[in-house]
Amino acid sequence: MGIKTYKPYTPSRRNMTGSDFSEITKTTPEKSLVVSLKKNSGRNNQGKITVDTAEAEAEENTESSISREIKKMVSQQ
Repeated sequence: MGIKTYKPYTPSRRNMTGSDFSEITKTTPEKSLVVSLKKNSGRNNQGKITVDTAEAEAEENTESSISREIKKMVSQQ
């Protein structure tokens, strides 16, 4: 492992060194671990949460969970 030296922008940094992890670190993230996230969270172009969208998402989540429970019950019988 290499050693990196810091540029002396303060007196304490003048002789400071640290470990260089370039040999054991990848430059790009592992694609199997990367998941994209939805960033707007139901907000419109003004940054306000729209009521219809929030209600629709909540309703959709409940419907899907109910349908999963029904499928489980049917498969068990």
